[in-house]
Amino acid sequence: MFDEAERLWDIHTDDGRQVRARFVLAATGFMSAHQYPQIEGIDSFAGVSTHTARWPREGIDLAGKRVGVIGSGATAVQVIQTIAPQVGQLKLFQRTQNWCTPLRNAPIDAARQQDLKRRADEIFGLCHETYAGFIHKADERAGSSVSKAERWRHYQEMYERGGFAFWLSNFNDMFTNAEIARDASDFLAAKIRERVKDPALAEKLIPSDHLFGTKRPPGEKDYYEVFNLDHVEFVDLRETPIARVTPAGIATSGASGETLHELDVIIYATGFRAMTGELMRMDIVGEDGISLAQKWARGPKTHLGVQFAGFPNFFAILGPHNPAAFCNITRCAQSNVDWIVDCIGHLREHGYTTIAAQPDAEAAWTQRCYDSADGMLFANVRNSWFFGYHNQGGEQGRFLVFTEGVPAYRRIFAEAAASGYPGFEMR
Repeated sequence: MFDEAERLWDIHTDDGRQVRARFVLAATGFMSAHQYPQIEGIDSFAGVSTHTARWPREGIDLAGKRVGVIGSGATAVQVIQTIAPQVGQLKLFQRTQNWCTPLRNAPIDAARQQDLKRRADEIFGLCHETYAGFIHKADERAGSSVSKAERWRHYQEMYERGGFAFWLSNFNDMFTNAEIARDASDFLAAKIRERVKDPALAEKLIPSDHLFGTKRPPGEKDYYEVFNLDHVEFVDLRETPIARVTPAGIATSGASGETLHELDVIIYATGFRAMTGELMRMDIVGEDGISLAQKWARGPKTHLGVQFAGFPNFFAILGPHNPAAFCNITRCAQSNVDWIVDCIGHLREHGYTTIAAQPDAEAAWTQRCYDSADGMLFANVRNSWFFGYHNQGGEQGRFLVFTEGVPAYRRIFAEAAASGYPGFEMR
């Protein structure tokens, strides 16, 4: 809670500690507030259950166990491909499929490690220049300007390269031209059909509700090959949704009634409340007794993605209206932290004790983030964490990301500092 008289923050922790601070930096992560699905009986399961974000430190003995995984996002992909060789039976409860692309991870030998260290400045310099802060540069060509044969040759090259190359080193109209995004989706669909032996199952793993690139794609190693294993079963939650969790496992419902999937372990890979979740879980109260939850009831508002009007000296790192969804997270975190530290230094140097975003600047930046999605294909895919979540009143989530790119964001930061922090009130 902000003490307006003393211009200090009073901080209370769950374990009873109390701290007073001039500045508060919320380095809470943009994907750290994990969420469980709302399923009847979720606490009744007699076996072992856990969310991927709360994996026990001592681990879980999965050898020979009957394991169910709920989810199909990036974490689910990582868990599924890792545990499949260990378990006795694996049931994958999936509703919404994603376009997954190969990571091509491999051990780094000593010579390669030395080469990377030698070129570190060059690599980081490249990251500062690229749209998303990775080493991946978009192809300068528009996909619509080359033949389909040339496009598919390029897709294959990016597919073999791995990492986020297929997403971020692809043609420069991938995010704006539905024809090109559909073409890339067709390429990936063909790869899924090649890798999954059961044709009917392969079709169920191919997304039908969004084109490639309109959501952040999970990276994988041998995810699709898991579905070829005899002890792995795919449960399509669109056909047979989960009815309840029971002490014995997960019950699904279908045309022929309920089916009980008996399990020893349930793993919830059900994601996070991205970018706003951890901030909203804390009781943050600013000026005039207004809480952050009240302020953001109709969607978050920020100035430059780092401060909120009415909350002096409170800074968010990788909060809403950052480029975080399209960013190398460590590079974006660094840009946030560097700017905040320099800002606090500026305050001290000039004798100020508080800085707060001004409401008109906050409104302008928030609108700029909304507008940055205009013309982008992902602007039409609302069942994405790019748009946050429906609040209790049922209002549609608001766009949470700044999409003009990391170099533009860093330039805006630099210009704000050089101009004396316009849009912020210093006292």
